Amino acid sequence: MLFFQVGLLLGYAYAHVLARYIAIKRQVIVHLGLLAFSLLLLPITPTQVTTIEPASQIFEILKLLSIAVGIPFVLLSATAPLLQHWFSKAYPNEQTFRLYALSNTGSLLALISYPFLIETTIRLSQQTVLWSGLYGLMLVFMLTTAAKLLKTPNLVERDQMRTPSPRVAWRLMLTWMVLAALGSISLLAVTNQMSQDIAVVPFLWVLPLSLYLISFIICFDRDAWYVRTVWYPFLAIGIAALIYVLKQDYADQSVSLVNEVTAYSAVLFGLCMVSHGEMVRNRPSTDHLTLFYLYVALGGALGGVLVNLVAPHVFNGYWELHLVVVAVGFAAVVSLFLDKGSLTRSLTRSLTRPLPSFSRWAFSFVAAAGLAFASQQLWLHKQDQGYGSLESKRGFFGVLHAYEQDVGTKDHYRALYYGRIRHGDQYRYSKFRNIATAYYGQGSGVSFAIRLHPQRLAGAPMNVGAT
Repeated sequence: MLFFQVGLLLGYAYAHVLARYIAIKRQVIVHLGLLAFSLLLLPITPTQVTTIEPASQIFEILKLLSIAVGIPFVLLSATAPLLQHWFSKAYPNEQTFRLYALSNTGSLLALISYPFLIETTIRLSQQTVLWSGLYGLMLVFMLTTAAKLLKTPNLVERDQMRTPSPRVAWRLMLTWMVLAALGSISLLAVTNQMSQDIAVVPFLWVLPLSLYLISFIICFDRDAWYVRTVWYPFLAIGIAALIYVLKQDYADQSVSLVNEVTAYSAVLFGLCMVSHGEMVRNRPSTDHLTLFYLYVALGGALGGVLVNLVAPHVFNGYWELHLVVVAVGFAAVVSLFLDKGSLTRSLTRSLTRPLPSFSRWAFSFVAAAGLAFASQQLWLHKQDQGYGSLESKRGFFGVLHAYEQDVGTKDHYRALYYGRIRHGDQYRYSKFRNIATAYYGQGSGVSFAIRLHPQRLAGAPMNVGAT
């Protein structure tokens, strides 16, 4: 995710430079020329990596992806905002930003189709050939589109006579970046938490990313889809469900798998809808289209850097999830308070008499009180997670906690937890120290496999490796 977020940022920056400083005819020539050159880099088959040192796992993955798919992906990323920029010049009265919803719909279809259709029916070697062919077909479509674009009456003349647009206030650009970063952090934080508490399986990566893309589709398709009176309560319910699930850590009655996935999905969708909805409400005119997308990509990349590179060195748990919930809630309260009358108008649209003007203050106070309560509960969960642990450590694969139980008795043992999942015990009493426990104890699958192995039954020696 970090690689694709940074690649997206590079592509959007390149698109913004073309749109801002180069005439539209030259934009077409430069971009099509680079796309044609990138055909020489196909197919996008990664080189095989035999070993990766633990200290450099993230950077080795980034290096591998950059070599394999870096340039084609950056150019693909730039194509979407460039096409929208050209469309806005050819059809200035159309709703250009809706094309971003269409772009994300394509991403969603590809994301869903890969694990269920492509991966199950087409070999990897065939996939690279197919992708390369489709990439070439995309270039053909771009050529035909560019030809039609340049034939648009007065397009080149209008572009040459364009007047400078008013500068965008830095506060507005900062708003775009922060809200995009909150959406990105929400995606990564919830995905990490789901993978740790449930399982590290591809479906639990596809589901959150799908919800993330759907929020973009809804928010960019039309303004009427993002209604605060719908999505603010939805976010509040999602946060409540998240707090309930988190506080079941190590409880005797665990939450069912379906309810757990539902709770994480609900809070993620609420966080993304509010972040992206408020971001789209503050979008500029199409004159600043590529600038807007540049800051959206900058926020997304910033979120990826914070979660992947900064948080593991700052936190000993997935505390960015707790922080982003509070941050999005705070952004919602601030947006509600600053946007005078928007919520009260939507609530009283069908009433003969509107609510009094102080309603905005009342709604803001209620939202702030709810956020304060949720923040307290999340802080208590963080405190509970670390309470009584001998050691808590966050690594590349997740968060580990070591706990000690029954100290001072012969049953004294230490337990290792990966999130809320107990992965091993070690007795401290000298008489029991060599007794196998957990996955390797009596009655476990490993125990049966070893005891009933033909070599053991024959009395022959065995070499067993375990991790």
